[in-house]
Amino acid sequence: MANFALPAAFDPGSYSTRKAASDWTFRKIVNLELGLGATPFVHLCDVEFLSARQGTLGIHDASAWFESKQPYAADFLVDVAKEINHIVSGLRRNIKSSWPWTWTIPYGAV
Repeated sequence: MANFALPAAFDPGSYSTRKAASDWTFRKIVNLELGLGATPFVHLCDVEFLSARQGTLGIHDASAWFESKQPYAADFLVDVAKEINHIVSGLRRNIKSSWPWTWTIPYGAV
């Protein structure tokens, strides 16, 4: 499951961040409740973090939304797909076999 990206081109002034009626604050509250209320078997793809890392202005593409209902721009969809791949591959991997090395103490180090 993915949380919601914050709206682009929005200046969260003091009034907007304190009132839940603004779109920015509402999405922040929903993302917080998604994270806190998720059951242990639900894994969240943190789209809010990915969008902040790439820049919120660059993740939205209005033409892609109206043409094919893509929620984000094509280059950001690649980043989301990589994150989902990382989450799913981590779930399918055996924990013991995921470590490519063994922990050994070198002789004379102790």
